[in-house]
Amino acid sequence: TVTIELYRVPAGAEGTNPYRTTTVKADDTYEFTGLPTHNSAGEEYVYSVKEVVPAGYKSTQDGFNFANVANTMEIPVTKTWLMNGPIKPPDVTFNLVRSVNGTVVQPNPYRTHTLISGQTSFSFIGLPTHDNQGNPYTYEVEEVEIKGYDSEKGENNDFTNTSRVAALTIQKIVTGTSLTVGEFQFEIIFNDDPATLETFTLAHGQTKVYDELPYGMRYAVTEIQPEHHTIVYDGQETGTMQGEDITTVITNEYHGTGEFNVDIGLNPTKILTGRALADDEFGFELRMDDVVLQTVYNTLDGNIPFAPLAYTEADIDKSFTYTINEIIPAGADKEGGMTYDTMVLTFTVDVTDLGGGKLSAVLAAQPADTVFNNVYEADGTVDIETTVNPTKSLTGRALADGEFTFELRQGGTMLQRVRNDAQGNVPFAPLVYTEADIGQTYAYTIVEIPGTEENMTYTDMALNFTVSVEDAGDGELDLTTVVPANVIFYNVYEAPDEPVPPVVPVPNFDLGVVTSNVADCLE
Repeated sequence: TVTIELYRVPAGAEGTNPYRTTTVKADDTYEFTGLPTHNSAGEEYVYSVKEVVPAGYKSTQDGFNFANVANTMEIPVTKTWLMNGPIKPPDVTFNLVRSVNGTVVQPNPYRTHTLISGQTSFSFIGLPTHDNQGNPYTYEVEEVEIKGYDSEKGENNDFTNTSRVAALTIQKIVTGTSLTVGEFQFEIIFNDDPATLETFTLAHGQTKVYDELPYGMRYAVTEIQPEHHTIVYDGQETGTMQGEDITTVITNEYHGTGEFNVDIGLNPTKILTGRALADDEFGFELRMDDVVLQTVYNTLDGNIPFAPLAYTEADIDKSFTYTINEIIPAGADKEGGMTYDTMVLTFTVDVTDLGGGKLSAVLAAQPADTVFNNVYEADGTVDIETTVNPTKSLTGRALADGEFTFELRQGGTMLQRVRNDAQGNVPFAPLVYTEADIGQTYAYTIVEIPGTEENMTYTDMALNFTVSVEDAGDGELDLTTVVPANVIFYNVYEAPDEPVPPVVPVPNFDLGVVTSNVADCLE
């Protein structure tokens, strides 16, 4: 609102004090009514109006009409770029903030303006100098911060921006091995310009620093692919300098492999005593932390053929402890006559890096015993009396108990000597065999020992028979006896003739002597 003052004076005079006042809003009209035309002396009044011009406005009067125009101001802004690199300056935005009596008023910012790259100046124009209450405005120009630039505000809103310089640090890290020897080759190029290509080498833990690279400079770092490594970039290996230090870490993940040959390095072995070992006869488990890694069975020669244990870079400088045990059947599944080895073979493998992608895997210490010993026991007998059935036969008289002597022989060795019984049996004790005899065939001979009895014809027969021994399993033997058709020892007794009685002389009672014999007398 504005104040309108009404003045009246007699014609030819000037008034100094308003006769009446009123306030009018913008675009409103007002009429002063009931105004006397003359004073008491009959002098005619002359009326005039004046506006009390509000602060910050200019007023123009056309008769009784007033037009108010706000006072405005202009604030120029200039921009200076001090570039340290081969790029054009970025766009930059300025905010205009206004305040009354030190208090920022809304909207904030009051105005904004963006200088396009390459523009160096502009002005905020048409800025009112006062608010509606006539309070003067204070204006402040602020630059929106530009990353990578230092800004300095001078007099008359002259802003100078200087591009920052920063360092690029390239760091080399090698993981997966403690044997971090050797250097790795790198290339760096700036602003895609081949003329700037540079090569350098870094070892594990080393860095390469490029100081004072200007804002906006592009760079690209590449590592030449090494053997046995995977290159892992962190995303900072290429980019544009933004006025802040950059560190890019390029990691090489080492890859190595190695194996421990259980068969050669440890040589677990199966030995079976008592009979021949069969292929795939006994099972074995290789465990780590009670987890079964492999299950295998012995070969015919007693080898326990576990596959090699494989290792990678994740195992470098670690030790791994394993156990090998024989799988012992439970209960009724156990083989008869078999004593199983309950040994648990424990061994430790140390893994180290040899470099060049190769790992060493060796025994920490050689176990004292690497042989799993099983013992097989089996037995069986051949009852000679029932199987061979050697028999004594005597012709010419009755056979007497214990009358004739017989020997069981093996080669030149006499094993047993027995006599017949009254029924003609030749009662040799049974032949006993064990697992030690498996696969063997034994030859035996039974002969009669000639006696000295007169009128007795002794047999000279040799009863030859064989016994073959094989394993029947479960601790039993399979005994095969081959016996000849004739197993009877025949002796013949021939009784002697009756003796002739001697001649007895008989007396003759005749005068003469007559020679006679009993037969003659009987006649």
